[in-house]
Amino acid sequence: MLAADKDRLIFDIKQKALALRKMELEMIVSRYNNLAGLCSIAAGFSFDAIVELEFPEPEDEEEAPNPALKVMFYLSSSLALTLALYVVAVASFTVVNGHQLALLGASTGAIDRAVAVMLKQHRTLFATSAGAMLSVIVAAITITWIKMGHPWAHVTTALFGCCLLYTSPSPRDGL
Repeated sequence: MLAADKDRLIFDIKQKALALRKMELEMIVSRYNNLAGLCSIAAGFSFDAIVELEFPEPEDEEEAPNPALKVMFYLSSSLALTLALYVVAVASFTVVNGHQLALLGASTGAIDRAVAVMLKQHRTLFATSAGAMLSVIVAAITITWIKMGHPWAHVTTALFGCCLLYTSPSPRDGL
């Protein structure tokens, strides 16, 4: 009787641990899917800006924006597009691979292995997506300097700086 109770307790503990790992797997899948969705939007905006944006032709040579601003805009938009596409591709493949490892694993630790494989991409994906968002902000700042006059470009740069300051993680956030 005592051995049967012990076996039942061990079985219950293993079932609860498995359910907890399954919840962890689904949480990681949800985070990666959300990240891929946000980065696909950033990639779309970046691509559209590169293709569709037309720069104003100045009537006076003194009014012409600094040519380095156009270069900076195209570089930051291209970087945002590249980083965002990387996140979309890697997050999507990681989700598919993680589910495949969890479902098709022959061993009892298949879900543990799937979670471990997916967590290996965690820092890289989040750092790359942060780089994509930073590149979008830099592209937005450069386009305001190209299209607006100097007083308003300072204001919009300050607004984007505040956006960057308040959305970036700080050490007090524990990230």
